[in-house]
Amino acid sequence: MQSLFLTALLSSIVMVLARPEWYEANTRDVPVLQSRSLVNVCGDVKCHFGGNYLRRGHETTCFCYKGPGEVCGGHDNIFGICETGLECNSCGKCVGCAHNISYGFKCYDDNCM
Repeated sequence: MQSLFLTALLSSIVMVLARPEWYEANTRDVPVLQSRSLVNVCGDVKCHFGGNYLRRGHETTCFCYKGPGEVCGGHDNIFGICETGLECNSCGKCVGCAHNISYGFKCYDDNCM
């Protein structure tokens, strides 16, 4: 009986993981990032570290990724999302190294407590 329960549980987990569109369809209020393809401009704003589209329900907005040393994080990433290769530290700054067209290779490290 226990092995039957475990089999059913594992099958359910596999089905949920294999069908991400089911998850998206049932989480209309949760922001969903589209593909990681970058855009250089969001409306009138030039994105120095690339940008992307964020979908909330039926509304789509464009946003720019944050670069090294820029403010990030917050509840629902209200202050921004770091570019690929960077990490938002506990002090809310993007740390690590990134390359962009305007500045070249740029790094930032912060030993915040």
